Amino acid sequence: MDSTNNTLTKIAAAINQQTSAVQASVINDANGARLAVVSSNSGTPGNLAVTGSLHLPDTTQISFHQAVAGLNAVLTVDGVPISSTSIL
Repeated sequence: MDSTNNTLTKIAAAINQQTSAVQASVINDANGARLAVVSSNSGTPGNLAVTGSLHLPDTTQISFHQAVAGLNAVLTVDGVPISSTSIL
């Protein structure tokens, strides 16, 4: 990261240019702006892990939180358990 891509919008754009495995976007709400990264895969294969670290210019570490874990759809039909990575 350098001065050409050091905003959330530019980080999201850089991620989206590098891969189609995830989609990055900026979410703005009453608490401010956040970088959201969503997997292109559904179910357990879509579970994301962020590795490495980022720091603000004052050396404060930026933390990442997984809002929702990727899970498979699980149901039982006529007593037969079924698990699927998608609902289709």
